Amino acid sequence: MVGPLHASEQDPLERINRVTYRFNEKADEWVLRPVAVTYDRYTPTPMRQGIGNFFSNLREPRYFVNNVLQGKPDRALIDLGRFVLNSTFGFLGVFDLATHWAGWSQSDEDFGQTLGYWGLPQGWYVVVPLYGGTTIRDGVGAIADWQLNLIETVDDEALEWGLLALDVVDIRAGFLDADQTLKTVYDPYSFVRDAYFQRRLAKVYDGNPPTPKLEAPDNGDVLPPWESD
Repeated sequence: MVGPLHASEQDPLERINRVTYRFNEKADEWVLRPVAVTYDRYTPTPMRQGIGNFFSNLREPRYFVNNVLQGKPDRALIDLGRFVLNSTFGFLGVFDLATHWAGWSQSDEDFGQTLGYWGLPQGWYVVVPLYGGTTIRDGVGAIADWQLNLIETVDDEALEWGLLALDVVDIRAGFLDADQTLKTVYDPYSFVRDAYFQRRLAKVYDGNPPTPKLEAPDNGDVLPPWESD
């Protein structure tokens, strides 16, 4: 996990972030989680899988663009192939033929990773109301990625908001099993924040993050701050 020194440097807004984190917890407890539980309980598994595949397919253009920007043409071509195959023969992505028939694995690239790939530091950790934890770099990246969201191309505003809501509920339902884990940790805020740092570091380096350096501060204590990604 992120060392103490690193956490304090990257989370100078911790007091404010904790207040926002508690607000998001209550919003999830009162609204989003009950809806996600109901969705998970009463929606047949094949239907849930198809819904998840559909929204996952809509993210393929984002993966394609970011792989191009990261100089990964082979991976970008697979993203493009996945999108074409699943959007046509997979009935708008409801069936993931690219994975189960063609054997093309899915990417998971975003503009925040692209900025990190090109050396931009992640910046401060910020908890955004009704969104969750992010960093300045990843927040900027999320805004850029939103421009590639195909749901935005839907002309019917009611349908657009309905699709967005269904996507959020489907994603939340996928994390229901993690709820019990958070109940067992002493400080859920720190756990979520440090896990976020670790996950983003691994993603920027495609699963091979740099080895932490051991540095001795003036007081003689040895702390393992991570190198900036």
